[in-house]
Amino acid sequence: MALTQVTGSGIGQVTDIKIGGSGSANTLNDYEEGTWTPTLQGVTVAGSPTYTIRNGYYTKIGDTVNIVGAIQITSLGSADGHLRIYGLPFVAKNATYYRPSIYCGYGAGLSITATANVGGWIPENTSYIRITYWSSAAGTSYGSENSFSADGAIYFSCTYQTD
Repeated sequence: MALTQVTGSGIGQVTDIKIGGSGSANTLNDYEEGTWTPTLQGVTVAGSPTYTIRNGYYTKIGDTVNIVGAIQITSLGSADGHLRIYGLPFVAKNATYYRPSIYCGYGAGLSITATANVGGWIPENTSYIRITYWSSAAGTSYGSENSFSADGAIYFSCTYQTD
């Protein structure tokens, strides 16, 4: 099949773009970019953290969502229990054991073991991230109010699917 070149200006809307075949599974039917506001909360007591950095960006193509986020706090505001990041732009896919992992590229002001890695995952059918820490000595533990200091910060990214 030959590719038709479209040139000019004022192209309003293109529908039914198909990639790699003519079936419905090959149709690119959704593209979106935007921002979201990550919100750090405790599970036992949500609290009211104060932030110096609180940014999130996303791109959604079909059912695949790519997010990046950054949080830096000045206070946890009485948050208690395991910490979660709420406010994801879309609910994660509802499938048994569908749990995409986040990648944390930066962490500071955290009260964790020096050899621990910050991470997390999104439970199926939710719109939040469960923050975790992993070390070869202790294994995996959930982030809690004791793991963030007054200037705690994490920068993270993840790719997940939505229904």
